[in-house]
Amino acid sequence: MSRRLPLYAVLMLSLLVACGPGEPPAAPAGPATVIVTVDRGGGLAPPVERWTLPDLTLFGDGTAVVRGETRGAVLTGIRRTVPPDRITELYRLADRAGLFEDHVYDRDIQDGDVLTVRIADQAGIHETTVVGPGEDDGGDRGEVREFADAALGSGTDAGDYQPEQYAVLVMAGSDGRGEARPWPLAVPLSALPGAPAQPCQVLGRSEAEPLLPALRDAGPDTRWDAEGHRVTLVVRPLLPGEQTCADL
Repeated sequence: MSRRLPLYAVLMLSLLVACGPGEPPAAPAGPATVIVTVDRGGGLAPPVERWTLPDLTLFGDGTAVVRGETRGAVLTGIRRTVPPDRITELYRLADRAGLFEDHVYDRDIQDGDVLTVRIADQAGIHETTVVGPGEDDGGDRGEVREFADAALGSGTDAGDYQPEQYAVLVMAGSDGRGEARPWPLAVPLSALPGAPAQPCQVLGRSEAEPLLPALRDAGPDTRWDAEGHRVTLVVRPLLPGEQTCADL
């Protein structure tokens, strides 16, 4: 009996090999190179949510920072370690979900949440946005959400994120209600970079640490007296690669 495959079988096998899944793009390396960002925002969240850390920021060396709790006026992050094999698997999932091309999956909804996924390869950064993501999403929208869930579940927590720098952001003035405290910064409000439109100052760790206990003790209604104004402060840790308020 002949063991040779019929010609049509050879052709079909060749076609399957040619059309089989290829290797996904490679992740860039580097401790300050952001390779994956997952962020959920929008909706009716308070203005401070604009300044929180993304849900997940993954760097090329496997270090990740996930959003932590808000402690008074101080936003926090949690450090996480993601092993190389998990990064490889995430890139396979991203390739399957079509995340190496830019997409916007819109939905006719007002004030809905927005899921944003950014992923980097050798060609650059690719962004996918899903407006109004939901548990019942299927198809392409569902694959993006499944990737986001997989990325957020990756790695092992390694304690609080300890940044080298913090940004102190001044929010809009208040109506005068609530507790008022003395202005905590050495630089007056009017002299902050970005004043008067968007005052913001970057402090090194040694400058910020003496201020953090009082800022962590602040409540949601705490205001700070500054040159006749009562303002709200938000302190955000800077991620690797972020150097100025303009990077936020």
